[in-house]
Amino acid sequence: MNYRIGILSALLISASPQLPGQTRDPSNELSFVRYLLKAELFNDASSVLGDIHLCDSSGLSDSISFYRACVYDALDSAEQAAEQFARIPKSSSLQPKGLFGYAQCQAQNAVAGRNGQRMRQLLEVTSKLRQYTPRDSLSGEFLLLQQSVIALLQRDWKSFDSLKSGFGTRTGMLRKQQDRIVSLGEELRDDGNRHPLLAGVLSAMMPGLGRVYGGRPLQGIGSFLTVGFFSLIAYEGYTRDGGRGWQLYTSGSIAALLYAGEIYGSAVSVALDRLDRNANLDRTILLELRVPLGVFYR
Repeated sequence: MNYRIGILSALLISASPQLPGQTRDPSNELSFVRYLLKAELFNDASSVLGDIHLCDSSGLSDSISFYRACVYDALDSAEQAAEQFARIPKSSSLQPKGLFGYAQCQAQNAVAGRNGQRMRQLLEVTSKLRQYTPRDSLSGEFLLLQQSVIALLQRDWKSFDSLKSGFGTRTGMLRKQQDRIVSLGEELRDDGNRHPLLAGVLSAMMPGLGRVYGGRPLQGIGSFLTVGFFSLIAYEGYTRDGGRGWQLYTSGSIAALLYAGEIYGSAVSVALDRLDRNANLDRTILLELRVPLGVFYR
């Protein structure tokens, strides 16, 4: 009950009309915004930020941009959040948080976009991160983690291997996330070793073998038995009728169609599964980065 009364009172104070010649103190309103963000009242925080006039907030424009970005990010508007983070200048004390927030939001936009746009946005993020000089051990450790994540999203294994070699030399404040990123990297690398063309070749050698290679053994066994069944019926018709009966042509045609379909299907299956798993892993990688990012924002 007291919690609700506190919020209501704060809202009434924030919404109170200004007297002639009286101006609100933007720093007080930003303190209220921080309170609303901690209480996860993001829409209310957005409303309060919208009422702060930049002309009355000299010297606080960086903080306003930062909190607006935090609100947009919490409301899953990554593109708008990135725009606000990008407005924080290098001279600001909020620059490290703004840079890391910008990188996170742009990475989200890249993963959700098309391939060409994805690579362009990730290269842009990489360039900005390389220009940053860490101000303390925490920002240095977080920079290394974020660069590793971007390298993973780019599938730049050379850069990723180089960056992850520095994980053990740091303070270890982000060791759990570092270990998790390394594990996800190995999973991505292993998944990339499965090639659709090889799956098709294996199914041509033995129906169903490409499915087994793609991680679907039950489908592989089913395909092998189905193609084998119609092939045996066709062979029986050939030995019995000497190649002149309907059984050979009907069953042989079905077996040939199933065989060709299995070659094509196994290749497509591996390609689609790899795309789906990669997308899920990308989302997991970004989610792992959000945990330490939340701590860094405090």
